[in-house]
Amino acid sequence: MAADSSQEEAPPILGSWNNLYALVLGSLAVTVALLYALSKVYS
Repeated sequence: MAADSSQEEAPPILGSWNNLYALVLGSLAVTVALLYALSKVYS
């Protein structure tokens, strides 16, 4: 039985998948920036 996109469930947080993806990408960007800053400080 194929999943119908009109019956797709919303994610448990943030209300929509686009918001959840934005949160994941934003946290990835923050992590990369912090690791870059740490590498510059301690190099």
